[in-house]
Amino acid sequence: MMTSSKGRARATSPPPYHPKEEEEERNEVVAAAADAVLSSPPLTQISDLPDELLENIFCRLSPYNDLEHVKMTCKRWYDIAQKVVLFLQTNFEDAVIKGRVTTARLSAGINHLGQIVPPGSWATERFGHMACYYDKCLYIVGGTTHTPTTFNDMWRFDLGAGKWSRCLGQGQYPTPKALASATVIKDNLVIFGGWSHPSAYPLMQPWRIFDELHIYNFTSNRWTLVIGSVKSPFPTAGHSASIVGDKMVIFGGRIFNQAEQSYPLSNSVWVFDFDSQEWSELGIIGMSQTPSARYGPTQVTLDDTHILIVGGCGGPNQIFSDVWLLTLIFGTGRNALKGKWDKVEIANSEMFTTNDFHYHGCKVGNSVVFLERASPMSPFLAFLQYDVQHNPPGGDQQQRGANFDPVGQRYFHSRRPSGARGSNSQATMSIYSLDISNVIASQTAAWAKELASNSLLTRPDERLLYSMVQGRAQLVLFGGFYKDTTSPRCRVSSDVFVINQLHKSY
Repeated sequence: MMTSSKGRARATSPPPYHPKEEEEERNEVVAAAADAVLSSPPLTQISDLPDELLENIFCRLSPYNDLEHVKMTCKRWYDIAQKVVLFLQTNFEDAVIKGRVTTARLSAGINHLGQIVPPGSWATERFGHMACYYDKCLYIVGGTTHTPTTFNDMWRFDLGAGKWSRCLGQGQYPTPKALASATVIKDNLVIFGGWSHPSAYPLMQPWRIFDELHIYNFTSNRWTLVIGSVKSPFPTAGHSASIVGDKMVIFGGRIFNQAEQSYPLSNSVWVFDFDSQEWSELGIIGMSQTPSARYGPTQVTLDDTHILIVGGCGGPNQIFSDVWLLTLIFGTGRNALKGKWDKVEIANSEMFTTNDFHYHGCKVGNSVVFLERASPMSPFLAFLQYDVQHNPPGGDQQQRGANFDPVGQRYFHSRRPSGARGSNSQATMSIYSLDISNVIASQTAAWAKELASNSLLTRPDERLLYSMVQGRAQLVLFGGFYKDTTSPRCRVSSDVFVINQLHKSY
């Protein structure tokens, strides 16, 4: 059957294809878009910023890996980064003295990015450990905790990456210990002396104090036990040490006199020569003026012939705040090295209290920096103080059993007025600094405390027997024990605190 044309839908044929016209139309669209882009304001890139803003940005980068990467971008950025490095180094001392610093806290189990890290990838909590700074990293060795346990493990904290790693070295490890000295010479970490808990059995055993000297080479990852001369220091703990040229100089500490079976304090100075691998006791010129015997002082090397000793503790109610300058006098022949003590006059002694400055000062430029403690008691008393008329050290501890508590709340009696802080609040530590710019020329120094207006800036929580080292324009703290506001006991920390200077904003 045929369908009429009136009832049938007419099919629509497609328009004819004209490729040349379509291409012309597409080119017109592209040209219009290009004109729109060219006529719009140009986008600002980081390379277009002035040097002043780039300096401010670079100052906020990590002073370790990030700034090194910036230097490799282009010559302009290299020059700006070099200027930033110099600025950080020269201004950090002034920032610390005036308190223009803030504190970042890295808690155990959480990295610098806020990510949870697996167990075993973070150094365990401890105090009384040994610490040093080397090649962008914080190294810690040994220490003790709230149980009668001492360690000999070694950990490295990469300050650029914010990561811990355990150093599984070769060779002969140190005995597990705490309160030894740690110094760095060239590519070597030097550990001398130390203290450890007595063994659990048999009961009533004394502490152990060591005269071992171990050297760890960072490059070869190897420990070496140094067997020195017959003449060497007594076993020593809680002493101070620093490097002068090719020598290590140690001072003070609690010693063990095996002949007398006694544990007296010392004010002797011993020198270890790394070239000859020999110990010698420093002869003192003019014995009428010498520091009192003590443990826990701060010791810093000023130059090739001068060492500064600050504070220390001589026992209950004998916390020292004095400052001494030791001048090394080099001669010729055997035992030619001599020493001379000078007591440093404090220009403004009213600026400080006698309860501070007996542990963990850190040299920053022409100042020695300390963090204020609230307690008038020495944190060393639980370890290095005992009643010589009764039990030997450790006897009392063994009677208390394995639940040894060296970290009681008695170490945190605040000097603040009543009501200045609640019983459940966590106190923080203010910054003190000792200006030593004139100490060699005139044997004078002056204390300074950060401004009270800095109270709103973050500071490390109050703690004891932590370590503090200087990195690249940073102070780095680790460990220690602190007051638990929810418990009558204290807690041992594995936190890292990084103190950085504040930067101006634009």
